[in-house]
Amino acid sequence: MAREAMLAVAALGGHLKSNGDPGWLVLGRGLHDLVLMELGWRGREEAEK
Repeated sequence: MAREAMLAVAALGGHLKSNGDPGWLVLGRGLHDLVLMELGWRGREEAEK
């Protein structure tokens, strides 16, 4: 389960499964994109109030 989450975050960072395990830079990019998506989601919720 943790590996699947890691690969999902890595995919957001541009990782391709055929390239083996993701590196720290790709994981960092994916996490950055995930945080931006969360901020956008929360901003939308606040705007609807």
